[in-house]
Amino acid sequence: MKVSRTKVSFTSGTLELEACFSWPMHISPCPGVILCHPHPLYGGDMDNNVIAGVGTELETAGFAVLRFNFRGVHLSEGAYGDGDGEVVDVLAALSFIRSQPMIDAKRLFLAGYSFGAWVGLQAALRNCGLAAVAGIAPPLGVYDFEFLAGLSIPIIVVSGDRDDFCEKNKLDEMFNGLAVPKKRVVLAGCDHFYWGREGEVAAAVRAFFCLHL
Repeated sequence: MKVSRTKVSFTSGTLELEACFSWPMHISPCPGVILCHPHPLYGGDMDNNVIAGVGTELETAGFAVLRFNFRGVHLSEGAYGDGDGEVVDVLAALSFIRSQPMIDAKRLFLAGYSFGAWVGLQAALRNCGLAAVAGIAPPLGVYDFEFLAGLSIPIIVVSGDRDDFCEKNKLDEMFNGLAVPKKRVVLAGCDHFYWGREGEVAAAVRAFFCLHL
């Protein structure tokens, strides 16, 4: 699969956000996905190991991939927005990828990791037209995910059984309450950071998204 990659920027309100955009050179229109990185105040950015791994895997499946830095991260303008600002950033990223000429706007996806799952899935509820979403290591011990009761699109949830930020009882309650097509993948012996296990996360997300193309 030949892939074209370029640095791009897009606006979120009055802010300019930096991003990396890739797309298959010989597939048009193609499905698109945006990837939402972990917490900006704890080193999260678009080059995170999980985000990069999922992006590479989806590129090989023929997806256009948009990775971006939330406001205040590296060259993205602004400052940390307490989650609310980052939801706006996700919505702006969705608008950007939807506007690209090689994208099939009816086949758009979103995957968020940790903090990125929290803000990304909130944005998914406000943005109709997504084909499926992925929540990787949703930090249920830190943030409230009750909003997912209103989710109307298919979701895959990936977690590790040693993740201190994603407690099993809370994950069970959240997942069992979802009334949409859903899948849950639990990686044995894996904590919140997935070092060395990125490929397993990426393969699970790819398989689920491909089911919903």
